[in-house]
Amino acid sequence: MITRTRLWVALLAVTIPLSLHAADTQTIQQIKEDTAKTIAKQLQDPNFSQAASRLFAAQAGAGEREGISLHALTANLGQSGEISRIDDANRKLTAAKGLNGWSEGILRLRIHLPSHAAGRLPSELGDLLVAVEPAGDDRHWTSVPAFDASGKRHDLDAQTPPAIPVLVLDLDSQESVRAGVMLMNDALRQANLQTRHTDAAEEGAQLTVLTKIHLNNDEEPWIKGKAEIFAIVSGIKQGKAEPQVEVKDMKYLDYDKTTYKPYQDMVSWANYGAGVANVQLFERDQDDLNYAELVSRILGALINKVPVPKPAAAAVSAIGEAILGALPKSLLTDNNDYVDSFYLVEKGRGYTDLVGARANATASFCPHVVGVDDCPRQ
Repeated sequence: MITRTRLWVALLAVTIPLSLHAADTQTIQQIKEDTAKTIAKQLQDPNFSQAASRLFAAQAGAGEREGISLHALTANLGQSGEISRIDDANRKLTAAKGLNGWSEGILRLRIHLPSHAAGRLPSELGDLLVAVEPAGDDRHWTSVPAFDASGKRHDLDAQTPPAIPVLVLDLDSQESVRAGVMLMNDALRQANLQTRHTDAAEEGAQLTVLTKIHLNNDEEPWIKGKAEIFAIVSGIKQGKAEPQVEVKDMKYLDYDKTTYKPYQDMVSWANYGAGVANVQLFERDQDDLNYAELVSRILGALINKVPVPKPAAAAVSAIGEAILGALPKSLLTDNNDYVDSFYLVEKGRGYTDLVGARANATASFCPHVVGVDDCPRQ
């Protein structure tokens, strides 16, 4: 008999186009570079350039520097050949992340400004180079490819920020993780590996709150955008000997070597039994991380991982290890997509500067009872 979970894994697998299973970093990199050339050329069109300038100015006026969505930029510009090529690239890269139907597009354009610019946007965009992140492990980058309006390539130093404004075409980390978290949680619910109790936020509900976190990754090149980090919380369902898995967006966690105090509800104990849960952190450090494929692997690993009630802690640890074991080996090695794990976080217990199993993250957790006590703000 085919279980509901097994059937959902099979259905999810066939929704990932075969070409995406075979998609490699080189193919994605070529799409990005070709699109950068197209944008550099299209910036010579006043309508395109002025539309981009307006969006950048509006964002700066709101105190933001996140970059502008290519979907928003091209939406009202008609469908010329160049615009169609940009839109097609956006669709392909959104599909390569497994996010078709979950995002209108994950490509964005942002501006790198030199320190002497004091935050002032350039009056004209047409003369700017359009750069993309190189492929591969960023620790080995020596140059950054950038393109001018004629399509000529310029190699910028990967470690030294350029002294001129440069447009950067990249994947919108915030949009990608937002859509990816929604996709993964939907798949987990459909596969009966996630239950959310409606009383989780009512008075008396017990939570574990992430009050502080610090990552210790190496310093990254200037072209790298903000991090794309999410947490997978796992354990045993309340009252059942079944896995419970949730994915949490951590969009505030932008950079390493910075301490954040998010006060984010990380574990809602109405959803978890056994009094312990795992919190594992992941970062998109490569453009070819496919969320649909990732959750399909996790579901497949947990089909037969139904824990016995005793010993509960061992069962919860096994679930966390199964999640890591489901990941492609590439996510666990040089590119740092796997950040760290906090195993067996206990209900009702506080932790101060707890070092993760990989010693890459340090976090503080506070027990919180809704309507009864609060985690002290620091």
